[in-house]
This record gives sequence, C-alpha cells and structure tokens, in this order.
Amino acid sequence: MKIIAAQKPDHFAAIGALLREYAEAMAYQTCFATLEQEIAELPGAYALPHGALFMAEVDGELAGCIGLVKVEDTRSPESCCSLASGVGPPTTAEMVRLWVRPQFRGRRIGLALVQAMIARARELGYTRIELETLPERMEKAVALYRSLGFSEQSVAGAPDAANRVLHMAMDL
Repeated sequence: MKIIAAQKPDHFAAIGALLREYAEAMAYQTCFATLEQEIAELPGAYALPHGALFMAEVDGELAGCIGLVKVEDTRSPESCCSLASGVGPPTTAEMVRLWVRPQFRGRRIGLALVQAMIARARELGYTRIELETLPERMEKAVALYRSLGFSEQSVAGAPDAANRVLHMAMDL
C-alpha cells in the first residue's frame, strides 16, 4: 500500500472518480449537493497551505482517499460539512471524504489514510481535527476514529441533517 499526496491533475481526476463513488454509495445528498463543483475545482479547499488531499494505492490500483480542509468560522446551514472557504485562523481542520473502495476494505487502508492526515494536520500547524460521519452507515469508521482518540462532540446550531450525523474531534 502506498499513500500519495495528491498534487497533479491526474491525481485530482482519480480522486474525483472516488468522490463520485463515495457519494453514490452513501446516497446522502446533503453533504454532496455541491460535489461536482468541488471536483471541478480540485484541489480547491484542499490546497496548501491550509488543506491536503491523499489517495491510497494497492498494487497500482486506486484504493481510497481522504481530505483535510480548514474549518470556517461559521458552518453553512445548507451543508452538514464545512468544506471551508479559508476564513478564520488555521487552528482547526476538518477531515473529510474518507473513502475506501469496498474491494480494498479490511486491509487497514482507512487507518493508514487517517494516520497520514493526522500527521499532515500537525505539519500544517493545526491544533484540532474535527469530522462528521454517519454512524448508522459507517460503524467501522466510527470505531477507527475512537481508537485514534477522536471523541463525540455536540455542535450548537447544527443543521437539521445533523440528527443523522455524528460529530467527532481530536486535539492534536
């Protein structure tokens, strides 16, 4: 397995395909309402100096991806995830878009992607990582996050979709 920092147009195209797979598999429209725009603008909010985008390869095949964005000062009421626009101090990041293709699950690829992103967040000077997940669909991801030190958080003023969303965070 190889973890690659996405930096080239072909990386972004490959990750775009993964993000479409992820959105289709989740069948959860709120967080993906602007997905095509997000893909078209890659690296967009994932660009340095505040963001990151990694992909995992196994035997030359694309296996998964993960992103990191700077958290906005306020969250958009239209979305459950921030996909920050770059306002505010760079102290809190949101880990987003963790996706491992089904045929590659069970090989600790998600763990490797999350660990790489935590390390990158520290390198970028973040002091906290937040994330949102769907516990009824992603039980293994929730267990992974907890094993790495993430804990559940309440979010004041969270949108209506948040009743299905688990908010977690970890101080770095």
